[in-house]
Amino acid sequence: MELNAEKRTKRIRTYVNLCERCVLESFSDPNFSYQMLSDEIGITPYYLGTIFKLEKGESIREYVNTIRLERACELLDDTDYTVKSIAEMVGFISCNHFFMSFKRKYGTTPQKYRMKAS
Repeated sequence: MELNAEKRTKRIRTYVNLCERCVLESFSDPNFSYQMLSDEIGITPYYLGTIFKLEKGESIREYVNTIRLERACELLDDTDYTVKSIAEMVGFISCNHFFMSFKRKYGTTPQKYRMKAS
């Protein structure tokens, strides 16, 4: 019985690691979807979402947004791209969604963040 639990735990970790890898490779694709991710890994979206949240403490959507926003910060710090271009580069379809997500996470707008970093 204990061996089955160990196998299950190992399989769950493998799925979560695959999920993280797929997100890191595809987060900038504006068409990136939960369904694409679960198809790539070979399990249902519901199961993937459940095990990811249990293992990582955040949803896949939150994880994707975190990755996108971290990359946006790097681009704001290191480039002169416009904020709109950066939003598109990191996979946000809507500039408004990018602004709201950025402000919610960092407490400031992308423009103000960039000015502070300069």
